[in-house]
Formats: sequence, C-alpha cells, structure tokens
Amino acid sequence: MTSLLDQYEQASQRYKGTVGTSLRPEMVGLKGYPPPKDGPYSPCVSRDESGVGGMVEESTTGFIHMKLEEEAPIFSKQKVNFSPTERMTHLAVSSDLLVLTMANSMLLRIDLKQPDKREEIDLSKFTTHMKILELFLDPLGQHLIISLTPKHPDNQPEILYLPRKSNKPKQPGKFKGYEVTAVGWNYRNDYETTTGPILLGTSKGLIFETEILPEGDRIFQSGLEQYWKQVFDIGKGANTPITGIEFHRVPGSEKYFVLVTTPDRVYQFIGYVSNSDEKPLLQQVFNNYLTVA
Repeated sequence: MTSLLDQYEQASQRYKGTVGTSLRPEMVGLKGYPPPKDGPYSPCVSRDESGVGGMVEESTTGFIHMKLEEEAPIFSKQKVNFSPTERMTHLAVSSDLLVLTMANSMLLRIDLKQPDKREEIDLSKFTTHMKILELFLDPLGQHLIISLTPKHPDNQPEILYLPRKSNKPKQPGKFKGYEVTAVGWNYRNDYETTTGPILLGTSKGLIFETEILPEGDRIFQSGLEQYWKQVFDIGKGANTPITGIEFHRVPGSEKYFVLVTTPDRVYQFIGYVSNSDEKPLLQQVFNNYLTVA
C-alpha cells in the first residue's frame, strides 16, 4: 500500500503534467478549448465568486481534489541516510530537530538540516527499572522532557530533562512519583536557558506549573525547577489521565486560555493574568475554576 506522501507526489506529478502546457486548468471545457479528457482523473472547471478558476480531480476512491493553478506543495519528501540498528520506540520532531529513542535505550538527535551529523545519548542508566512513556519536545526544539514509567510497581515514575546543547539528561526531583502524560509548552518562550512557565499533566489528572532551568543557570535553587506547584486537579481524585494540554496568551491582552484533554472530555480555562511576574503564572487563571463543581 502506497504511503500518504507517495500518493501526494503522484497527484502532484499528474497536476504538473496537466498545467505544464499553455492550456490553463480554468480553460478546460470552455468554448473554443478542448473538452475534458475521460478517465478516472478527469479535470473539470470550478470557479469561486471572484472568478478565480481551478481544477477539480475526482478519483476512483470518491474523493474530490481541488487544486489551484499556483498551488504550493504542503509536504515534501527527502531521504535521510539512517538505518536504525534497533527497533524505534518513540519519536518527536520540532524546528528541524528529530529526536527518537530505540529499544536499546539509546536516544538519537538528528538535525534535519545536517542529517548525517547525529548525536547518540545513552539512557540505559535511567531505564534499568523504568521504561520510556513519551517524548515531549518544545516548539523550538530547545527543550526535551522524557517521561519515564516504572517497569515494576515498587518503583516511582519520573521525568528527565535534556536541553538541546547538552548530552547529559537531568532528573527534576520534584516530579518523582508523578507520571507525566502531557506537556503544555510556552509558545512565547524563545530562550535556550529556560523553558519559561510550562504546564505538565499527569496520569491522575493533576496539572502542575513549573519552570526548568539547565544546571548552571539557576539562582539560589538546589533543583532544576525554578518553581513547582500543582495548579489544578481535573480528576478530583478519580485518576483521570490528561492526554493533551496547551495554553496561549491572546495577543495584545493579558487574557490567557488553557485547553486540556482527557480520554473523554475537553476542558477550557479562560482568565486574565494581572501580574506576569507572579508565579505560578497561570494559577490566576485556574483560580476561577477551583470552586466549579
């Protein structure tokens, strides 16, 4: 079965072959021009209210593909010279950085702009009694959080933190005992030296806010966490796992909104942050919902 990218490339080639001549798609079938060709991908004409023409392709699967004459490709495919020596278990990609882990507890970082230059980081000393649950990579590819879950009930879950310019994962001690299942990254943060305020969701429905700084950039702190606090409990004791979490600030205002998902619900929190220097930052948003049943 052909992949999605292969199907896309095949469709793109058919489209290029059609519009590569002097005959534009919007001319097909019009008076004075040849009629549409018969076949499983017979082009026909579509115009919007502005008069802009395009081409509609109807496939044998019943899907209709609309293409404008100057449509730019959404995807591109390129080969990376990489053959994994072990089974790949987890993968995350952001800002041209690809991070993957393999069954032998090796973590690979690949700069997609220079795919032949790879970094290998051995996680085996952290995975003796633990296994990797998930990888969380921030939007700029500067900060990586690795969620670990115990292989045996006698051990406690924890997380590892790995900044892009380091090959030594660190263990934020305050999260030991919490299984992190979602991370809400700070999209306004563009620093390499700090994550900025971020939200972490757990398998028991707890939401924490923290800020993680690499070793050497901390001020009067014994751990990686600049601060750490639980700001909400989605499950209220029911152990409801959080599957996704994001927060954003409305441009030009002090208004924030937080979206949280569980296996069967979506939650939205909206509020204002009157003092951006007060930490936890988003506690001011969650406070409005602490008494909601």
